[in-house]
Amino acid sequence: MTEKEFIAVWVKKVAESMKNFPTDFITNTPVKEVELPATRLNLGAELFGTFEIIDNKGKTFLTAHSLTEAKYYIYASRTKPARIAVPETLKSIPPVISAYENYLDGMIKSILQNYNKEFPDGKSPNEAVTQIFYQLDLVRF
Repeated sequence: MTEKEFIAVWVKKVAESMKNFPTDFITNTPVKEVELPATRLNLGAELFGTFEIIDNKGKTFLTAHSLTEAKYYIYASRTKPARIAVPETLKSIPPVISAYENYLDGMIKSILQNYNKEFPDGKSPNEAVTQIFYQLDLVRF
């Protein structure tokens, strides 16, 4: 197996079993529906502890009160939904982010373990993870 084939196998494997953020990570938390611009959101500038969330054209969509809140919107925009569920209170967002990031970290760990098994002398395991995440439009802050 080549590294290119390895990446293709993992892209397919992850795509078939990928959990949906945020709905699969919100538990017992009242939520409100928030409209999104149905485009991929990115982290913009930080100013006095607030973080801009921008669309692909650089237009500010929202100003988040913390990096955790900003990550929530950025992670949720992965599939470009028009609406998402957002916890009603800001203090309910960190556990959702933590659960999702633990999920991504577990995925990264599995990929790296499998890479090192397939390519004991491989020199670019992190590049393989980067390519897999890129092809799936996944971000891990």
